[in-house]
Amino acid sequence: MLARNLMLSSLLVLVFSLAASPGLAQSPAPLGRTLEWTVEINAPISKVWEMWTTEEGIKTWMTPVAEVDLRVGGTIRTNYNPSGTIGDEGTIVHRILSLEPGRMISMRTEKSPAGFPHARAIEQAWGITYFDPIDEHRTRVRLVSAGWGSGPEWDAAETFFQAGNEWTLNKLKALFPEDEKRAAQTPPVESQSQAKETLARVRRLVGGEWIAQRQSPEGAVFRVRNVCTNGPDGQSVITRGWLGGDEGMFEHASTQIWREPGSGEVRFQNINEQGHIARGTIVSAGDETIIWHWHARTDNGPGRHYRVTMTFTGPDAYDMKIEHIEEDGSFSTMIEMPFTRVESSPEAFHRPAPERADH
Repeated sequence: MLARNLMLSSLLVLVFSLAASPGLAQSPAPLGRTLEWTVEINAPISKVWEMWTTEEGIKTWMTPVAEVDLRVGGTIRTNYNPSGTIGDEGTIVHRILSLEPGRMISMRTEKSPAGFPHARAIEQAWGITYFDPIDEHRTRVRLVSAGWGSGPEWDAAETFFQAGNEWTLNKLKALFPEDEKRAAQTPPVESQSQAKETLARVRRLVGGEWIAQRQSPEGAVFRVRNVCTNGPDGQSVITRGWLGGDEGMFEHASTQIWREPGSGEVRFQNINEQGHIARGTIVSAGDETIIWHWHARTDNGPGRHYRVTMTFTGPDAYDMKIEHIEEDGSFSTMIEMPFTRVESSPEAFHRPAPERADH
């Protein structure tokens, strides 16, 4: 029963990442170390903020008793005892230090519930919760606990909160199970090290010219030519692409690829000759394959989702497959072509189409 009460009593404390260890002085701790926890929630940022900062939202998943005064200097007060009341010995009081509505809230715990093992230490640390939109349907929640010191007591507190915060965030995540249709349109989230490897694979495209050609049963020829160069920082990649056939080639699109500051994920933006904009994320699927999760937008409609798979078959060759993601989440293949890197492509890949000869 004691272990259960400690877990319940610590839940809101865990959520706001406010922890330290007993027996420390009551003066503010130095900046010290920080601890972080991150989770991806399958809900828009407005909904996640609501679940985190309103009485109704908190009672849905966190605690049966809550009282919220959402302002700088205000408090969030909770009680995990269904029969308890705000103000009794089981009440937890968090003081709001700062907030940016819908994006960030920071707090310090002023009162912990009776019997909480780290009660005196909570005043030594403070917590910040960040809410970042991944897209219109998903939110990244990042908890930061600051002011951590070193030593056996801190280590014991860290062990306690590492397990508790993971449990808490998974409980919130479970409220919003992933929609199968949306899952097909949603790239996996890579770690910083995974994203670095993904960008390194993308950078294999830099240098020379990539060409592909195929002929239809009726004899029509379709050609593609892509050129990939370093971006100005020497790490990002810029591409230009041309399409055409025997009638000539026209410039089709240009793409920028980079690692997003903060998250570190590999992202891209593409604009084509019609002014259509596509954005998305690139992830790895093994050592030789990268997948572009491609969302194309125009002024008409909500846009269309595609999956572009590139599998390297050698240092100067890759196979490409473009699939459209249908409304039911299924994939329909649009085109599959092998590409080869050459130092300089044949004249047919450079000849401009007549109507675009002045471009």
